[in-house]
Amino acid sequence: MRNKLLILTLVALTIIGVVIAQNQSLEEELASIEEELVNAGFDWLVNATIDENLDSSTIEVFTQNGNETLAVFEKINEEKFYKIYLTELNGTQDVFDLRINGSVEFDQILDPAPTMATVKINSTTNRSNESIKGYCKATDSDGDNLVYQYQWYNGSTVYFNGTLFKEGTISAGYYHTCGIRASDSRVLCWGDSEHGKLGDGQSSTDRTSPYLTTDSSAYLSVSARGAHTCGIRQSDRRVLCWGYSANGRLGDGQNGVDVLNPNLTTDSSAYSSVSAGGTDTCGIRQNDSRVLCWGNGDYGQLGDGSNATHNVLYPNVTTDNSSYSSISARQSHTCGIRQNDSRVLCWGQGQYGRLGDGSTSVHNVGNPNPTTDISPYISVSLGEYHTCGIRVNDSRVLCWGNGDYGQLGDGSTSAHSVSNPNVTTDSSSYSSMEVGYYHTCGIRVNDSRVLCWGNGTLGDGETTENLNPNVTTDNSSYSSISAGRLHTCGIRANDSRVLCWGESLYGRLGDGQSGVDVLNPNLTTDTSPYKKGFTQGEEVLVSILGNAYIKKGEIWKLGCRAYDFTTYSSWMNSTAMTILSSPPTMATVKINSTTNSSTENIKGYCNATDTDGDDLAYQYQWYNGSTVYFNGTLFKDGSISAGEFHTCGIRANDSRVLCWGDGDEGQLGDGSTAVHNNSNPNITTDSSAYSSVSAGSYHTCGIRQNDSRVLCWGRGNSGQLGDNGQIEKTNPTLTTDTSPYSSVSAGEDYTCGIRTNDSRVLCWGRSTEGQLGDGETTTRLVPTLTSDTSTYLRISAGEGTTCGIRANDSRVLCWGDGQYGSLGDGNTSLHNNLNPNLTTDTSAYSSVSVGGAHSCGIRANDSRVLCWGVGTYGRLGDGETTDNPNPNVTTDSFAYTKIIAGPFHTCGIRTNDSRVLCWGYGLYGQRGDGQTSNNQANPNVTTDSSAYANIELGRRHSCGIRANDSRVLCWGDGSYGTLGDGNTAAHNVANPNITTSSSPYKKGFSSSEEVLVSILGNAYLNVGENWSLGCRSYDFTDYSSWMNSSVLTIVPYEPSSGTGFFITNNAGGNVALFDKNGNFYLKGKKNSNQGTLNAPANSFVLQNSSGTTIAYVNSTGSLFARGSISEDSSLTGKTSSNLEFKNSTDNLIGFFDNQGNLKLKGYVVENYFSYILGLFNKMGLFFNQGLLHER
Repeated sequence: MRNKLLILTLVALTIIGVVIAQNQSLEEELASIEEELVNAGFDWLVNATIDENLDSSTIEVFTQNGNETLAVFEKINEEKFYKIYLTELNGTQDVFDLRINGSVEFDQILDPAPTMATVKINSTTNRSNESIKGYCKATDSDGDNLVYQYQWYNGSTVYFNGTLFKEGTISAGYYHTCGIRASDSRVLCWGDSEHGKLGDGQSSTDRTSPYLTTDSSAYLSVSARGAHTCGIRQSDRRVLCWGYSANGRLGDGQNGVDVLNPNLTTDSSAYSSVSAGGTDTCGIRQNDSRVLCWGNGDYGQLGDGSNATHNVLYPNVTTDNSSYSSISARQSHTCGIRQNDSRVLCWGQGQYGRLGDGSTSVHNVGNPNPTTDISPYISVSLGEYHTCGIRVNDSRVLCWGNGDYGQLGDGSTSAHSVSNPNVTTDSSSYSSMEVGYYHTCGIRVNDSRVLCWGNGTLGDGETTENLNPNVTTDNSSYSSISAGRLHTCGIRANDSRVLCWGESLYGRLGDGQSGVDVLNPNLTTDTSPYKKGFTQGEEVLVSILGNAYIKKGEIWKLGCRAYDFTTYSSWMNSTAMTILSSPPTMATVKINSTTNSSTENIKGYCNATDTDGDDLAYQYQWYNGSTVYFNGTLFKDGSISAGEFHTCGIRANDSRVLCWGDGDEGQLGDGSTAVHNNSNPNITTDSSAYSSVSAGSYHTCGIRQNDSRVLCWGRGNSGQLGDNGQIEKTNPTLTTDTSPYSSVSAGEDYTCGIRTNDSRVLCWGRSTEGQLGDGETTTRLVPTLTSDTSTYLRISAGEGTTCGIRANDSRVLCWGDGQYGSLGDGNTSLHNNLNPNLTTDTSAYSSVSVGGAHSCGIRANDSRVLCWGVGTYGRLGDGETTDNPNPNVTTDSFAYTKIIAGPFHTCGIRTNDSRVLCWGYGLYGQRGDGQTSNNQANPNVTTDSSAYANIELGRRHSCGIRANDSRVLCWGDGSYGTLGDGNTAAHNVANPNITTSSSPYKKGFSSSEEVLVSILGNAYLNVGENWSLGCRSYDFTDYSSWMNSSVLTIVPYEPSSGTGFFITNNAGGNVALFDKNGNFYLKGKKNSNQGTLNAPANSFVLQNSSGTTIAYVNSTGSLFARGSISEDSSLTGKTSSNLEFKNSTDNLIGFFDNQGNLKLKGYVVENYFSYILGLFNKMGLFFNQGLLHER
């Protein structure tokens, strides 16, 4: 009799790639793989479930040819679940079959593969500033737990992939261990019971075997640490904690009492992750993926902005509102993985470098702070004094912090600390990694074996330290690993059993012992499986793709397949998602007011919003009537800057500063004072966002985004750091000036900047040639104003010469070393200008740059480049190698958008195609034209035909930002790592070459940030003109529409005291004013052709000779005229009977005719308050025989 009531799964513990088909008999199945089984010596696990209606106690496995029974299944629970190991495969047996109770044979319904039901992402379109969430769902006829493999791909290229299953099924604490049993998802704990941390209702009896907590709920995850345990309940995803409540670490509002049973925190939110630290706890809230922490915060480990002594008794959000995908807490520090870019951020105690922020000193960080490694990470785990993570791109393990016992896996035998993420000596890929007190363990991808390194019993049969990752003595595959204080536990893949090794004190190994060290992986006494996957039919958020990796126009998909720990489903792909970008929208365009004196500059401001949150640039244009007179494009400059032998830039995704090259004097800002070079772009120790950066010869300065203050680092011997000292600083350090700055430029050994509030220039550092512009040659240790009180638009500091562009007329002024004509003042002799001094060119300029002993600028009217100063090597671009003390056009007649003068060569960006052209010295390939010749006296294109957004020059190298992807490319002398190409050896690159940093470096203004786009100098203003500003914004993808400001009328200069005639109402208030040129200033509005007038009380009344009211100014300063009001400089048509207005020199400045028509020699200015109110009571008025006289 044949029957199909038996469901059987045959699983090779050592995978050999066989797919078992549904409804295939055991005989057929075994026959198909017989040759692979014979002599293989594999262990096989056979899982069988018998239908409840079948009364059977045993199932036999026997050979078809001889009825030899190989094994018997024995019933092991009431659910009729049977299992057995078949270990007798030696090549002498025939294929197998089954029988029940020795008589009935069965076909087998073998385990079918799961089936993907849905794979979906947000929608068919997604904004470029939004993260993409990916969901997968599969069905499985056997109802097995499921794991998902997923991959994000753009076109045909897979960018991110991973495997997702429910984590936290085993957790090793200091002296106890907890796990989640697969059969019912209940939590079991074993080991030290002090403070009730086992959750079994008592605190006096240690458990040497796994023991259930008193909570019968199913759990999703559990985390054990020092004296407490926390877990997430499956039904509502709430966090429950138990054990010692000191410092508030249980999150239930208590402090100092023992909690013997699982107890809810005060936060009713659902959580996706929880991690118990030494004296604190952190978790990730499900609805917004924000991190919340509670407990002891003395070192800043709660991330709440405080590192003072304090406790938090309830779950409390960190100061970082970013979404997180992973969190890990330890004794005094915490780390997590940010969702949008998968970067690791750490906070808390930073001693030994455990925060990965470049510092090993004793320091506390109270806010989440990125590590110095910009790579995306899969996971992060914390030890007492060290941290490790798995990098996305190669799945390698990197560690940082204290390495005295070999726990960093870097092979070092000496006591040492590492302050930056550093790879272990094992180049293998890892799927999982856990950090213990002084040791680390991980699971290798290729064979799923466990490797450990560091101090203690590492499962290798020894008690000596391992300085490099080393396999345990168990060659089984593992699916999970957890490292405690002096012990480690893992889940074996073939049967999901828990094995532990290390110190067994208090029973923490769960093997029934206490006090005996176990040197090899050893099974606990609990035979339950502990691996746990997702429920079939459950829609699972498998991955979030951060917006840092997506751009407008790209098409992304998610692929998914499911695994039921036996077989895989086929792959299924989501629908394609096209990344969109909304064009920005102009919010406001404004200028000073509706009137402006002809002696005042006009400031123009633009403000746009962008739904994608992209950085914005602005195009602006000033126009008088319908004619555009001035226009330009404004974006944040300084996103890359080259110094003597180093380079720095601002990365677009987080606005952090990265530097590379020579770092001997701290100019890289990486916290190191040692002689060293960075051949790859490396973030500074300051995690702040920056709006601009400027690299000097051996120091660097930048403007911090949140408060616009200037910070400097590097060589400080001349006071060039502006911190009132003369020593080098290896970390970004604030200057003494608390003012916000709009611009900063670092020179050879001095620095200059433009202060925001008044646009004045301040300089500091060495001033032996007068380059500080304060009229002295004295070194200044703090920012000091130049002697010129003018407002400035641009500033550039060189080796001993400084130049800037004055706001009111856009002319260039220079000061400092004037030898060779570098000041552009027509003088080539040895001389210094200690104060800002105009060049000989009266043209307006839009840009200026100072090099070694020459300068260049872009003329506003035609955007041509002019240079002056030393001409050797052809650096002036005029076809010559002689000096020129006057600004002189280069031989290239094209318009330019950018110009940079280096010490010995010059480069610029041409407008029509945005290509880079260079000229001057090129021995090291710094011109990028493929040559290494000394001289090039004419502008010459580089070999890279790409469009560029920015260019910067060092002494012997050049770097630029390519427009299409905002990547940085460098060329020239690569000594010290200046090219950022991973090479510090002496080498020259004569063609533009991409750096090792794949980050984009272009940076614009923030959405909704009001930006001063331009200042229109008063040299261009004439009385009576009407000016407007037009603006549109650009998010480096799309333009907004144009928006215009209100119209601004240019009025005469305000009359000075004693030259005007006030009109005062009967209440004694000044309401109008005639100046001596016939301009009529009204406090209110003008109203003409009013006909018959009835003046209200308190008005100033004008009557003709017949006594008829022809005009009045009311008490609020508005003029009402019986007839017209006109402007007539010649005052034609006046008769002797008209009411005249004369000034103090008896010159006619206006009149009323007999019909009440007013003619003025000047203009009527409405709504004019300042002068009328400001001079109240300074002079009087009287009216006599139709003449208005000054008294």
